[in-house]
Amino acid sequence: MKMKKRELYRAFTKDIKAFGLLVIAVETITYTFSFLMSGIAKKDIFNVIEGKDVTLGIYSLNILILINVMVPLIINCVKQVNSAFVEKWKTKARYNVKSVLLNYVLRESLNPARETDGAVLNYYRNECEDVVNFFLEFYYQVPKIVLSVSILIVMFFINPIFAAVSLFPTALTVFLVKVLGKKIFLYRTNSRKNTKEVTSFLNNFFENTEYFYMIGNRERVISAYERKCQERSKSEVRDRIFDSLLGSISGNSSNMALGIILLIALPFMMNGIFSVGEFVMFGYYYAFLAYLPDAIGNLVKRKKQTNASLDRLGFLLQEADCAGSVREKDGYDFSIGAGDGKKMFHAAEKGIVILKGEKSSEALRTLFSVCDRELKDKKCVYVPSEPVLFDDSLLENISMGEGIEDAKMNGILAKTALVEDVKTFGDGLLKRCGKKGENLSGGQRKRVGIARGLYQDADVLFLDGVADRVDSATARFLVEHVLEEFQGLVVMVFEDGFSQKLDGMVVEV
Repeated sequence: MKMKKRELYRAFTKDIKAFGLLVIAVETITYTFSFLMSGIAKKDIFNVIEGKDVTLGIYSLNILILINVMVPLIINCVKQVNSAFVEKWKTKARYNVKSVLLNYVLRESLNPARETDGAVLNYYRNECEDVVNFFLEFYYQVPKIVLSVSILIVMFFINPIFAAVSLFPTALTVFLVKVLGKKIFLYRTNSRKNTKEVTSFLNNFFENTEYFYMIGNRERVISAYERKCQERSKSEVRDRIFDSLLGSISGNSSNMALGIILLIALPFMMNGIFSVGEFVMFGYYYAFLAYLPDAIGNLVKRKKQTNASLDRLGFLLQEADCAGSVREKDGYDFSIGAGDGKKMFHAAEKGIVILKGEKSSEALRTLFSVCDRELKDKKCVYVPSEPVLFDDSLLENISMGEGIEDAKMNGILAKTALVEDVKTFGDGLLKRCGKKGENLSGGQRKRVGIARGLYQDADVLFLDGVADRVDSATARFLVEHVLEEFQGLVVMVFEDGFSQKLDGMVVEV
């Protein structure tokens, strides 16, 4: 089950909506007021020259000209000041979108769909940027829309026919975006899909360069890459041409509407019904009114493109499909699987449950996901067969940013047989583990993963293989000092040779 897009947008804008609305409001008020005032001042300049009534009540040409000169300066000053807040909002929005996705993955899915690192980073960078750009589109387009609507109201009072003709380009653009919405979605989806394939191909190539070097026909590798690049190019060209085409149609329809209005206005002006000042103001306003179809079209188009991006992020937003249940009552009732094949067993709050069978690791992950979701007042911690370590100190990899308690840390190091290892490191606990723990041996990485789980004070510890990557003596040590002394429930995958020595419930899966 996926999060609904509406829920996602609500989560993305949490804590930044009010700030964003304020930034947009400042820009909109300044933009609308300044240009409306400038247009009226232009009309009054010509009305003063013709000896007609003025709207602002100012008959001094010098003051009216000064107003026209000052308007661009005021707008530029506000834009410069507001740009800093826009950048702050953009940074917050970018962080918000990415952190929401990360938190969702951490909360809902133990194992998102398998993708290469390059593909995931490509998704995460491009699709998240699309969402942020959609939010920014409101900053760019809302002031134009509000100004255009205000201008339409003014124009309606000058001449309703002109106002009606002016709406034609906007109606045409909205109609085209509505009709061609599926094409917009499809072209953006294909463009990003082909980008992903190129990125994945390169990632696979650089991870397996030696293999590609040894194959007989190396030219086929270059040929395959060339085909993927060509497909990517075609899809991006379609996406951009379609994007530009909509913009061109809306712009040209605006020019056509202006031509029609000028032809209609000319007889009115010749007969004195339409003053020169009104004609000048109308022409000035129409330059801004031409933004309306583009502004609305861009917002609708950007929304459809962003929806395509969110669909592509579906593998991150997919909840883990965990068959099973757990309930708290004197202990836990676990179930694994579904339908007739479902297995149920009861475990006490303290003790050991050993999973055996070909699918024991998969069952362990399933149980963790179920327990982590259902046992709200219990802390569940999972230690994988191959713990993931960060390129940071040993201390940080164990504590994961929690406050350092010396007695607690020393006790855990002793239980996981890491004391002697730490002594051999020149920097002790400050030794850097390297990317994915490459500076440590497999056994050391395993024990650091177990130490990390113990440091989090888990109530239920899910452990995938204590004996993996360690020698038999170390495995026995871990059994005696970690498993038998743990004060909560341990659910684990263990080798037959050791599981027989443990006093725990054994479940075949």
